[in-house]
This record gives sequence, C-alpha cells and structure tokens, in this order.
Amino acid sequence: SVKADDLNVSIRAMQYFITGMKAYHRNDLPVLAAVIDTLSFEVAAATKNISEKGGHSCGTVTAAAPNLLDVQYAAVMQMELSAMQAWAKKDTSLTDFWFKKATALENSISYSYGPPTAVKPSNEMYGEWLLLIMKPKEAKLQFELALKASPNRTLSVNGMAAADAMMN
Repeated sequence: SVKADDLNVSIRAMQYFITGMKAYHRNDLPVLAAVIDTLSFEVAAATKNISEKGGHSCGTVTAAAPNLLDVQYAAVMQMELSAMQAWAKKDTSLTDFWFKKATALENSISYSYGPPTAVKPSNEMYGEWLLLIMKPKEAKLQFELALKASPNRTLSVNGMAAADAMMN
C-alpha cells in the first residue's frame, strides 16, 4: 500500500474513491460509510486550509498546498460515493439527489489547468445508474454531457448506445 498522508487531497480522494467503489461492489456498507466519512472530513479540512491560508490556482501533489480545484474534485468523488451508498440501500430519491449534486459541481469546475482528475466522471456514473432504473432519455443526456468533457470516452459512448437501444 502506498503512503498517501502527505499527498494532495485530490490524490487521496482517488484512493478513497477506489476503496469505496470496491466496498460498494462487495456490498460492504460499513466500509463504504467509513470511506465516505473519511473523505468528507478530508474535504472539510482542505476547504478550511484554503480559506485560512488562501488557495492556489493550479494543482499540486503535496498536501501542503491544496487548491480549490483539488477540493472540488474530492467533493465530487465523495458525492458519487454517497450516491452509491444510497443506491445500495435502495433509496432512489437520495441516490438521485447525490448524483445531481455531484454532476452540478463537476460541470461547474473550470478545466483551465488541465483535464479533469475525477476517477469516474459523475455524468457517466449518473447515466449508468439512470439506465439501471430504466430512464434512458435522462441517461442519454448525462452521457452527452460526459462526452462533452471527455470526447470518445468508451464507457460514455457505450452508455449512449445502450440508452439509444432502450429508447428504440
């Protein structure tokens, strides 16, 4: 295992996201809840650090200098995991709430300093979930938004095709 304590919040968030998704797929809700709590704490601490010390305008790797983009991406991943937790509990309304929050934040982030750093684009993840609950029209819109940010991304292209097939 890699020691991540001194890495930037967005890098740590990626590790938490992967751990959380593994827990989701194993239906290990206690581990998923613990990961979400830890990530929420990290986001809050990094936000406080920025407000007290002033943020940087571009990404960094060390924990000493988090910036707003890093915190926003970490928050998106926390919201995505919260959506998956709600879905594991079969709470459609709360799942939809968290996906809407995640996509709204991710879609508001400026990419002026390079490509997105989220492990899984929230629009793509939301679209996949919408397909699961048989809402292909809404899913297609999410895949279109995902492809706008990441053209030709295979999972989004496949999701778009699946949405089209469900509508025909």
